Amino acid sequence: NLTINNSTNPVGVTIESNQYLFGILSLGTNNVLDADGVGGTARFFFRSLSDDPATDARLAPMPAGAVITGNVIVQRFMSMEGRINRYISMPVQNVRLDSLQDDFSVTGPFTGTSFPCTGCTNNNYSLRYYFEPQVGVQTAGARGFPQPPGATNAAVLPLGTGFYNFMHNGNNAQITWDAGGSVFSGTFNFGVTFTPSVPTPLPNDDGFNLLGNPYVSPIDWNSVAWTRTNVSPTVFVNDQGQNVFRFWNHVTNSGDADFGGIIATGQSFWIQTTGASPLLTISESAKFSGSGYAFYRNRGSTSQLKIALRANGMEDRTYLVKRPGTQIGTDGIDSRKMMNETLNIGIGYADQPLAINHLEDLKENEVVELVVDCLDCLSATMTFDGLDVWLDQGEMYLNDRFLNQSVKLFNGMIYSFDMPSINQRFALSRKPLVSENVEQHIHLYPNPSDSKISLLLPSREPYSVQVFNSYGQAVDLLFNRVENGNQLLMQYDARVEDLLPGVYLVKLISTKNLAHTLKFIKR
Repeated sequence: NLTINNSTNPVGVTIESNQYLFGILSLGTNNVLDADGVGGTARFFFRSLSDDPATDARLAPMPAGAVITGNVIVQRFMSMEGRINRYISMPVQNVRLDSLQDDFSVTGPFTGTSFPCTGCTNNNYSLRYYFEPQVGVQTAGARGFPQPPGATNAAVLPLGTGFYNFMHNGNNAQITWDAGGSVFSGTFNFGVTFTPSVPTPLPNDDGFNLLGNPYVSPIDWNSVAWTRTNVSPTVFVNDQGQNVFRFWNHVTNSGDADFGGIIATGQSFWIQTTGASPLLTISESAKFSGSGYAFYRNRGSTSQLKIALRANGMEDRTYLVKRPGTQIGTDGIDSRKMMNETLNIGIGYADQPLAINHLEDLKENEVVELVVDCLDCLSATMTFDGLDVWLDQGEMYLNDRFLNQSVKLFNGMIYSFDMPSINQRFALSRKPLVSENVEQHIHLYPNPSDSKISLLLPSREPYSVQVFNSYGQAVDLLFNRVENGNQLLMQYDARVEDLLPGVYLVKLISTKNLAHTLKFIKR
């Protein structure tokens, strides 16, 4: 740590040789620090050594009259997470694009592109920002940086603007990039906009702004040092390692606790404006002085039910938050769902999924619809945590309309299922909506198959299995039990590579002598 406490005019302390800060820089009232020395040749580094927040240097809130003159260099460590977009922002003013290109490749149709470069397969824009006034679906607002005419890598990346850059070489190297420039202090106005689509507004897409943390410090979305007018209470960050959004509502302290609304130095974030003439400003006291965050990261949660959808090594989440005076639907403090590319779960409302829905209670005649979608997923699980406050008022059920069953929920329950992307499949309710008779819902998939088939059978009764070819001849096929975490349906897998192509019959006989016959095709 470094504390400056010398109010001598015009400069209290001058940095005349390179310095490397690992902790917190604090200035007293009316203190002036010359960060790069009389000749402007010294370098003052704010270090970042890992994703551990304890290794990020930062600048404490600046009191009245405190000033840092000259330039500083702020580092941002990024772990190796693959060829993905990394969401970044400039922590200081007057950062030129070419100053980033010594740390990672930035490509595009501008003078000074990094192309050709390691891992680069084309010269498309790798660095992008978001232009909210573009009407239509949210993805329509993406813009490459820098924009023509006369685009060069001497372009300055504006403070407070969020960017994302595709890391061409992300599979092969962790990165510590640095931004050199002058420190901004005081109140910052993000200049957010709201442009409704015409002729029909799109509440799920309109009003999103991609912003950047303007300080050399993490900032706290929960702080009273923000001014918000016509701005949703929820902030979003991209966890691109998981390819999903994480989000936090500062009004109800709800959402992803591993994010908690703490926005790291050098990180960009999404907010949604909700009406005309929006305003979003931040002042110095919103700087976060604690620990437990990351390059997106941690805060305790409230009376919320968290439903986590997991598939293909990824996880997305949605939240049902208990709050007096709220109801099913949008209440102004609810959070729209920012849709991920491949994995999504949300609270369904009028074709506008919610990431967070607030509800005073779930009445006996009410139903909460779930939106579940997973591209290229054969199987998935849903986990239910934080149910205790909801179960105080009575039982709750997960209703699976595809399997025609209602399952009583309990805290920590894991529900496994296949074929996740079926519209209006799942809903929550106080009473069962459908029969729990699962005997009539036996499934065999994938069908056709060239390698493996799976049987889902009711766990409450054993079955014998026989397989026949199209000539009625018995086929020796071994089904092995597979743990799938489902309390109602058991899974058995069999390898079919050695079977000849054709049509096969699978005959199931229960202990009650009830027979079921299924057909599958071997490619």
